[in-house]
Amino acid sequence: MANERAIRELSSLLDRVDADSSNELNREGARIRSAKEAVIVSYSPMFSSENLNNLTAEEFRDFLLYRNNKHWDCLQRWGGHITANMPRLQEAIRVLVEENVPLRTRLNRLRPKGDAPMIKGLACAVITPILQIMYPDKYGVLNEISKEGMKRLDLWPEMPRGPTFAELYEAVNRVLLETAARLQIDLWTLDMLWWRLVRTDVPR
Repeated sequence: MANERAIRELSSLLDRVDADSSNELNREGARIRSAKEAVIVSYSPMFSSENLNNLTAEEFRDFLLYRNNKHWDCLQRWGGHITANMPRLQEAIRVLVEENVPLRTRLNRLRPKGDAPMIKGLACAVITPILQIMYPDKYGVLNEISKEGMKRLDLWPEMPRGPTFAELYEAVNRVLLETAARLQIDLWTLDMLWWRLVRTDVPR
């Protein structure tokens, strides 16, 4: 359950995020927050099952760039590995976005415990933004920034030793959903707040 200190700190950060702020980080936070609809409109068709056969390596690598996704930086470091086998990547994204299949089943297929991932480099920092874009009201983002922010505010969930990726993400996402509900914001904005809490530089 989201603790009161965490809610107060995140609320305070949210109040400071403003396009007219004198603080560059607060202005950038406002830009990230306002970019949500444009990013979803741009990329949700690209990741839809109907269009995945047309997905190119260039399009996917473009998505990994902060200037295009307007929210997550440094993803491009794994772009070459992820797009090395495009038919395999198309299949992996098709698995990920198939909402009729339980999430745990999908994630276990993409990143099975004790076995090689379906796609090298396709880890939580890329998987969960795709989920966020495709299902913005259901799935938050798990990456090093959100992890650090949650730990700073004592929101990181208790986990059994050696959880699978699926188990970890499901536990984290429950906390993200509850925290967003307590703050009365969407998951995209909550993810921006983790960045505002943790980072001291503006992504480029």
